[in-house]
Amino acid sequence: MALNIIVKSTKFCLLFSAFCCSISGFSQTILDPCFLSPPLGMFESTPEIGQVCRCYTNYEAADMLEWDGTQWVGRISYSGVDLAPPPGCNQRAIWIGHSNGWTAGGEGFGLKLDRPFMPGREYSFTFTYAHTGAGPNEPFSPRLYTNNKSEFADTIRVGRLPASMDWATNTIKFVATQNQSTHDYLIIHAYEVSGIVLANCTLSENLKTPFLRSDTTLCIGEEILLQAPVNRFYTYEWSTGETTPAITVTQSGIYSVEVALPVCSSTYDEVEVSFIDCTVYMEMPNVFTPNDDNYNSMFKPIKFNYLESGSITIFNRWGKQVFAGDLFVGWDGLTNGEEASTGVYYWECNYLDKDGGVHNQKGFVQLLR
Repeated sequence: MALNIIVKSTKFCLLFSAFCCSISGFSQTILDPCFLSPPLGMFESTPEIGQVCRCYTNYEAADMLEWDGTQWVGRISYSGVDLAPPPGCNQRAIWIGHSNGWTAGGEGFGLKLDRPFMPGREYSFTFTYAHTGAGPNEPFSPRLYTNNKSEFADTIRVGRLPASMDWATNTIKFVATQNQSTHDYLIIHAYEVSGIVLANCTLSENLKTPFLRSDTTLCIGEEILLQAPVNRFYTYEWSTGETTPAITVTQSGIYSVEVALPVCSSTYDEVEVSFIDCTVYMEMPNVFTPNDDNYNSMFKPIKFNYLESGSITIFNRWGKQVFAGDLFVGWDGLTNGEEASTGVYYWECNYLDKDGGVHNQKGFVQLLR
C-alpha cells in the first residue's frame, strides 16, 4: 500500500549562534555533540566521548569544562585555561594537553558517530578551538583521526585543523577509504601544543529537517510509527504530550515534535496524517435511460470506493458484445454508433483497487428510452 504523510510545514529553531561551535559530518551525526555525557572535570570514557591518550587511567587525560559566564568551571585550574568562549555560547568544552611535559603521547578524545564511514564518500567536520592553558605559547592545531574504538592505537589520520591562538572555526574534509569502513569514532588529538575544543551548540548540522516521515495516507484500522532521530541525550515533546522518540498514530491529524538538546538547541517538524476508508466496493444501477435528459443517461458506477481503474463489457440477451470501454466513463447506450434497443443487457467489469487487487463483477441492466 502506498504511504502518504503530507508535510504541512517545517520550522527550525536555534537557541544559540551557529558560529560558536559546529561539529558536523556528511551522513554521520555525533551522538553527544554537546558533551553532556561525562561529568565536569577529568572524566572517564563513555560510549559517546572517550579518552584516547596513552595514559595509566581514564582520569589522566582530557578535561571537561563548562563556562559559567565568567570562567571555565572544572577541575583543571592548574592548566591555566583563561580564554572566554565566543559570544552566544553557554556550553561545555574539552581541554587536551600536549605531549612534552604534560601527558606522554599527548591527550585527546573520541567522538562516537551514529554510523561508520562509507568508503569513497567525502566527509566534513567543523570545530571551534583555540590555544589555551599550560604548555608552549604557540598556535593550537589539533590532529584528527578516525577509529573503530575510542583509542589512539590503530587510528587513521585524516589531517589537522589550521593553527590558531585565538578562537577559530575551521572545517576538515576527507574522503573515506576502505580501511575506514568500520570506523565510527572521530578522534581529536593534541601533541605539540595544548588547546580547548568547544562542544557543538546547535542541532543545525545534526538534524536535517524535515526528519519525520513524509507523504502518507493510510487506511482506517491501520497505524503508523512517527519516528524522530534517536539519541539518549535528546528530549522529545510531541503535540500529543508524549515524550518518547517515537509515537504510534491511528487517527487523522497534524502531529508535531520538538527535539532538543537540553543545553544546546531544538528543532521542530510536523506532519499531517490522513486515514481513509479503504473498503473496496462498486455498485452499478439496474436501470439507465440514455434519452438526453441528463439524468441517468450513462451506465456507470453509482457508488464505489478505493478503486483505481476498471473496464466494462456489455452483452445483449444473446451473448453478443455490444460495448467495451472504461468503467468510469460508462456506456452511453450506443452500439456501433446506433442506439441500442430497449431491453435487458448483461455486463461484466474488471477493476483494480488502489492496493493493486484485481476484482471481477457481473450483473444486468435494463435500458429504457
